[in-house]
Amino acid sequence: MMVREKHDRVRLESGEVLLRPFCVEDAGDIANMGGFPRWDLDGPTPFTRRDAEEYLAGEILKSWDNEPSFAIVLGGKVIGIIRLIVDLENSTAEFGYSIAHPHWGKGIIVDVARQFLSWAFSEYNLVKVYAIADIRNKRSVRVMEKLGMIREAVLRKDRFIRGVWTSMVWYGILSEEWGNISNQTSI
Repeated sequence: MMVREKHDRVRLESGEVLLRPFCVEDAGDIANMGGFPRWDLDGPTPFTRRDAEEYLAGEILKSWDNEPSFAIVLGGKVIGIIRLIVDLENSTAEFGYSIAHPHWGKGIIVDVARQFLSWAFSEYNLVKVYAIADIRNKRSVRVMEKLGMIREAVLRKDRFIRGVWTSMVWYGILSEEWGNISNQTSI
């Protein structure tokens, strides 16, 4: 399978929401929302501006060849993250997202994820995209289901998160399944 070797940083729009590469100026927004909820479950508490700056340095320096990550921007403010970790050898990728609490339950993640996944399947010529969540995170599970992802596994007591053993649920979607879904939603 042929995969492009160089992937440019791009901007994607989904309604009022913009997906764009992170920049240094995002530190204030990220610090104000306390980092990315549920993204870094062992992250510092409280999450300071310095923590945000260190996080951003890593994001800005990462190559988009296998780890593209977008700031989710609404009204000029960063409200979340959506990213991919690509396994180039197997043409698969892990997909992850997080959004600030005030924006939960508004359909923002589902809308931007549709745009993001269409871009990801095309840009990286992926065979499959999967996502992993704490099984107790019902909202995240619902997002994956709304995207047409299929539950593939539950790994029992797989992670020790904030003092509690928890099970992790894995969802996946194949490129042909995504093609069928994205064609239906664009009609």
